[in-house]
Amino acid sequence: MPRRRYDLTSEVCVGQSTGCQQAVIFVSSESKVGDPGYSSGPSAERIALCEIEVGEPVERTMAEQPLVGSLTEKVMETIERTEHLVSLVPANLLDWSPELPLKAPEVNDLGHVLGHLLDCMAGFCAALYRAFPTQLADFQELRSLTVNESCSPDQTRVRIRLYAAQIQRGFDCCTDQGLSAQIQTLFVPEGQTLLTVLLGNLEHLINHKYQLFFYLKLAGLPVGSRDIYRFRSVPESGAQATVEPE
Repeated sequence: MPRRRYDLTSEVCVGQSTGCQQAVIFVSSESKVGDPGYSSGPSAERIALCEIEVGEPVERTMAEQPLVGSLTEKVMETIERTEHLVSLVPANLLDWSPELPLKAPEVNDLGHVLGHLLDCMAGFCAALYRAFPTQLADFQELRSLTVNESCSPDQTRVRIRLYAAQIQRGFDCCTDQGLSAQIQTLFVPEGQTLLTVLLGNLEHLINHKYQLFFYLKLAGLPVGSRDIYRFRSVPESGAQATVEPE
């Protein structure tokens, strides 16, 4: 069985998108991102480097599976823009949080917002595992990764790329017809369609992506529409004038 190597510290993965059959994750580090002893540098590169054993590639076109293709494109686009926003977070502001009126509920600091974004990514993996427990059996290993704890921007980006590679594998298992399959979840044990669950996870990620965007604005960083949205053939001036939330 061939083994493809994904270097998640680079801008793109090495190798093409492949099928999800008989895939096994190998992470070449005993430490986990978010562990007390974890630091950036060589150890970060080791955990960011994983190899995936794959079966025969699943070749699909948007015309053959338009719903899955469109959903995958939107999810991966949202993940990419989320990682971009994370890259803009100053490492010295992880303890920063917005000033709120007296008696207002406490809010997370920036470091914990980054940690919760990892929880958003893990939600996709949990849903896809529920739908394809045999093909994605190795997704169980992802449950050992820490989420919802304060993370540095570098740590968060490494983990986002790890989750993104596995989310793509999960979508490679999907078909348009299969999106209507019922899966059980923690919140709806009687079951919902896979499409409903995935859209819920996308909404969750988009909400917290905007939370990070708004935090960066309040912290004084010069972020704009092109940092949060992917524009298609829209001039910069038009995008700022018509979409920028002020």
